[in-house]
Parts: sequence; C-alpha cells; structure tokens
Amino acid sequence: MATTFRGERLGTIMLACFMTVMAAVPSVAQDRMVEPQASRAPDVDASDEIVVEGLLEVPGANPNTTASRGRDLSGSNPQETVIANRRKYEFSERIAKCAVRARLSKISQLRAAVDGPPNGSTQVFAQQRIKQINVTCSESSALLSFSDELLGRSIYDRGALMIEAMKAFTPNLRLTRADTDNPVVQARFNVRETPRNRYRLPADYRYFEVAVCMVRLQPVLSSRLATTDLTPTQIGRFEDAIVNGAQICVGDAKTVSFDPTQFRLYIADAVYRWAVAAQGVETLIPDA
Repeated sequence: MATTFRGERLGTIMLACFMTVMAAVPSVAQDRMVEPQASRAPDVDASDEIVVEGLLEVPGANPNTTASRGRDLSGSNPQETVIANRRKYEFSERIAKCAVRARLSKISQLRAAVDGPPNGSTQVFAQQRIKQINVTCSESSALLSFSDELLGRSIYDRGALMIEAMKAFTPNLRLTRADTDNPVVQARFNVRETPRNRYRLPADYRYFEVAVCMVRLQPVLSSRLATTDLTPTQIGRFEDAIVNGAQICVGDAKTVSFDPTQFRLYIADAVYRWAVAAQGVETLIPDA
C-alpha cells in the first residue's frame, strides 16, 4: 500500500464498490508526498495547532470538479440502487447500535469484527455472530435474512459496526493533518494495514485505498463525517467537500460520481484505521 501516487488524469471516476473503472486508479500512498498545488484542498484542516469544535463551515464546491451524489450505478438491478443501499445501511445500523450500546455481544467479538482482517475467517464469523445475536434487539427478525447471502461479509454491517464503535468509545475522535502527515503514523499505518487487508476483494481494496488517501488529505472533515450524527444535507456537503479537497486521490478527475452510503462507510473505515495508527494502539474498543 505504500506506493507512490502518480496523479494521472482520468476523465470520470466512479467510486462504487463493484465498478471496474476503479482499476484505472493507481494505488494510494500513505507516505509523505508533495501534492500538486492545483489539487490542494481548501484550507479547512491545515492547522496543526488549532481545531475548532462544532460543525465546521464546509467550503463550497470546487469549480474545477463536479461531485455527483445519489447516482444509481447499478443498471437495472433494483437491489443495487442508491435507495436500496441506504436501506441496507439503515438495517445494519439498527443491529450495530444494539451490539455496541446494549453490549449483548462480547467485546472480543466486536473487536474481531471491527479490527480483524476484512473477509478473514475470524472477522467474518464474529460479524455473523453479532448479527445473529442482536437481530432480536433490533425488533425485526427479518433483518437476519435481509442480506443473508452476505451474512458475515456485508460491507454495510461492517461499516455500521465501525461507525457505532467510534461513536460509543471515541466520541471526540478528531484527526488532523498533523496526524496523517506524521511519518511515524504513516509507517505504523502501512505496517499494520498491508497484511490486514490481504483478504479484501480487489474492488473493495481499491475503494478502501481511495478512502485512505482522502482521509489523509481531509482528516478533519472525514472524522466528522464518520462520527457525527448529521442530516442528509450535511452529509452531502461533507462528502462533496472531502472529494473536492482530495482530487489527487482520483487522478484529478473532473467528474467524480459515488454512492453516498458506500462512500461514508469507506471513509469511516479509513478514519478508524488512521486513528488506530495515530494513537499507536491495536484497537479503539476498550476492555469491558
């Protein structure tokens, strides 16, 4: 994962889990690198010393980039539409809230699901058990079979657990460029994440790498998006601002289209991993 981003210009990048066009995006670097001046983000998180609490005033759209949210990237399959993806996450979120806040699951299971290698046998089993144990708490047994074909492997379940864990255990989590630009933190990130992500599917891995790059460049906005309860309008503004402020991560593309639900899940995943590296710990989930 510690390869140099070359910054080729691409026409349009589709940020969706199974869009093969993402194969054209070079691997994202976590190493310190010099960014072209044209792709610098608005200076919303440049300060290493002062972090303003509360919701930031999100900058307006970059006139050089069009960020398109809510686009149906699935063709004719209704279960892969943007609306269906949002519903999947809403169901997963209900179960995750039960798992994290009601503490019906063992802390060891939650850690295995959140911190384990994605798609590794231990991670898959833990994620599956958490869903099975907490489905009654969610007040809908139908949720167990909603994504049955992905039971234990759903990115929505995994992402929801990640987000709820950060809200519960690190509610004041804030990353800054001082964290993500720190060579020591970057080295920790690469050492841990390279072997940890060996079981990800190729498209999943590419999307994660793009998210890692975006969080590195826009850590303040990204951590707010991942850990703050926002209205749909606020979520949209944060997502657009992150994309517009991290154009280099998508080859300085003029048009960037993405599924908003999936985008937030991957940003949250990358925020969690950067936070672990910044704090020099193995997990953000404390002992019971």
